[in-house]
Amino acid sequence: MATFCYFWFGGQLKKLLVLGGTGFIGKELVKSLRLRGDVRLMMLIRARVSYFDLEDIDTITGDLGSFDLKQVHRFKPDVIIHLARLSGRGRMGRNLASKRGETANRRIINWLERELPKTRVVYVSGSLVYGNSTSSLSESAPLNPTGFAREYLRAEMPWVEAQSNKTLDICIARPAWILGSGSWFYSSFVRPALRDSAVPIYGSGENVMSLIDVRDCAALIARAGLWDYGIKAINLVGPTTDITQNKFVKLISERMELPTTRICKDFRRGLFSDRASWESLTSSIPIYSGHESFYSGFQYMAETIEDSIEHHLRIERL
Repeated sequence: MATFCYFWFGGQLKKLLVLGGTGFIGKELVKSLRLRGDVRLMMLIRARVSYFDLEDIDTITGDLGSFDLKQVHRFKPDVIIHLARLSGRGRMGRNLASKRGETANRRIINWLERELPKTRVVYVSGSLVYGNSTSSLSESAPLNPTGFAREYLRAEMPWVEAQSNKTLDICIARPAWILGSGSWFYSSFVRPALRDSAVPIYGSGENVMSLIDVRDCAALIARAGLWDYGIKAINLVGPTTDITQNKFVKLISERMELPTTRICKDFRRGLFSDRASWESLTSSIPIYSGHESFYSGFQYMAETIEDSIEHHLRIERL
């Protein structure tokens, strides 16, 4: 989806176009940008979104594959932050969605190369593209997708190729597991805990997780877009050390005052729609950033994993 807000840079207003601004991360990003007075925002939205809530934002109505690019040309954004991903259910649904996403992204890239080649793009991906690993991975690690990323990487590849060809100024951001209300944190841990009166541990629970609070993730995405660090890829990580799934679930169970229960892989019983769900929850993907200067002076809102869990469970009134 698309948004307009205001940022002063050298006495000039910075213009940002946000694609995916009504999604899980996008809502936090737009909320933080709207608090500033020096950025002008434009946002791509669907018709069902309430315009009353977006009075201070310029909008384009449409979907990722067909929205009117002429409106973008009139706006002439300095930066595009792209968080939009077409989703699908099951392996076939994700394959179809990634194919449509690939087509949509090639359309945008071809247009930008022709009409607005100097516009900076921050494309938000994920850390599942790195795959299972026993060692911590930096931005230079090769792509070896696992879980949901096996299908969704296809939609990302046009941006990877355009970056490699140096036809556009592109930074690809890969967040760690994002902890927030409405995310995998709720759907895979909190909701099952409320339903079954026990917090699930998937598999052995020894897989290592890098975590970041959604509020901090959004702030780092804004930083990547608003200031040019000359970075082509950035891993977005939290302030704490990595944690095993076992220890993470223990923190949730202590806060919710519930026991834990171990879930074994059994696709026949319908516990998971496909293997991608299991791989995504049980893979070890510890990541770090090799760009220390990017994080210099950054103030995290959630300084510990416990802080983040507490904040988002309170939002859920738990």
